[in-house]
Amino acid sequence: MSKPFLRNTSEISLLENETGQSLRIISSNLTPYVMNNNNDYLNRCISTVPNGKDELRKMLDDVRKIIFTKEDLIRWFHKIKEDAVNETDMIIVSFKASSMSENQIDFERIGFLSGIYEESRKYLNLMIAIEPLDENKAHYSVLDRLEELDNLYINTDNIPGYYCIQQDSKIHKHKYQIKNLDQYWNDYLSIKEKHHVLEGFGDTRYLLDQFHFEFKWELIKIKPLSNIKQYLDYHLKKYIGSPIDFLNHIEFRIMPELDSVSGSDYPIYQLILKEWLKSKRNGLIYKEKDFLFDSIISASATFLDNVFEYKKMSDENKYNIVIRDFLNHSFRHKKWHAKDQSMGGTTDSQSSSNKAGISFRDLIIINENMHHISAVECLRLYSVPKEAEKDSVIKSHLIKIFRNEPIGLSPLFILIYCETKEFTTTWKKYIDYISQIDFGKYQNITCEDNYQISPSRANLKVAKVKHIRETNVIEVYHIFINMNP
Repeated sequence: MSKPFLRNTSEISLLENETGQSLRIISSNLTPYVMNNNNDYLNRCISTVPNGKDELRKMLDDVRKIIFTKEDLIRWFHKIKEDAVNETDMIIVSFKASSMSENQIDFERIGFLSGIYEESRKYLNLMIAIEPLDENKAHYSVLDRLEELDNLYINTDNIPGYYCIQQDSKIHKHKYQIKNLDQYWNDYLSIKEKHHVLEGFGDTRYLLDQFHFEFKWELIKIKPLSNIKQYLDYHLKKYIGSPIDFLNHIEFRIMPELDSVSGSDYPIYQLILKEWLKSKRNGLIYKEKDFLFDSIISASATFLDNVFEYKKMSDENKYNIVIRDFLNHSFRHKKWHAKDQSMGGTTDSQSSSNKAGISFRDLIIINENMHHISAVECLRLYSVPKEAEKDSVIKSHLIKIFRNEPIGLSPLFILIYCETKEFTTTWKKYIDYISQIDFGKYQNITCEDNYQISPSRANLKVAKVKHIRETNVIEVYHIFINMNP
């Protein structure tokens, strides 16, 4: 059994002994009373802390009957902690508004609430401490891109980089801006003249790290928590680079390090950031997916318009080059690019002709940042086998497109040059055939076999098939071109 790699939880001990003689001060309103009374009020509080812990465990048994997900349980623990603090505050506020004497404050109830709070915090710590590293790690190309941006910001003297900061101390700071660290940095550098310092002192990468810390610190101070999304929206809108870069920075840099400043509250911040990232990524991705799909359909339709000329080539690779050129014409204003015969992924054969197991992709799509975002696998089809169990050109191409894309890209495209005389009949057989294929660990879950395109075209058909890859859904579009219209 492989060892799970855990997050950095050095501040949490699962072997901590409970003394039974301590009280967590969950309300600053309580401090004067328990600190200035020869321990009488403190002892009254401590006497009921165990009862509060017992009550939390009983409540947990009940709540598990109606809560089924980890995320819901995390929210419940945080709600219990918040309620305990609020009720403790109300006990003190009610006392101040009454004519009661101090010793009539319900310190036993306060200790009970503290016990509930402490036990909730303990369970949250347990959940954090045993939580493995996120399996959806950033691809190395994403990390390389972020490192490249760091160097750009340093070299262009734009150290804040990702964040909108207060430019002038005379101008009122927007509530979501990050404070300017120029004076802090000047004071820091002044030490060099007064003391002997190590080589490398004053490296601006340290200042860059300080801005990252300032951003995290401002984030965890935001109340109510729902305003965190407004905070992130503000900096995303102000960011002068690609939105994708900012989202990657938040997901793969800021979010994993929040636990170091948020402690046991980390899970709730993690949930908020994940919700925000999902909404923003979907908004960007859907727009680009639509553009990519429309471009490939347009290239296929343009190919179909001159199909009789292209058939004279009698070579699939030449067909692919034509499609590639049409795509690059569509992509040029977005600075995307389609490349053909690109190496990547694996193949079953280990001959020297395929570079010892490294296969060729027919077409890959790269974006303006030179990131690989999709791929097109092409094949000429002369017939459809009757039995899906048998190996075939179709099956090998469909499985190949997954093995050739180790990143787990979506969507992917299969472009089929249909060479049969019965286009519609072949299409129906093809759909039936792919629905029976065993894709192994890339199983298909749905097939939309009459995917609508606008305008519709008689000699161009599209199916959208969804596959499961690990825990992700991968969309594969099958585009059928009638080579004998």
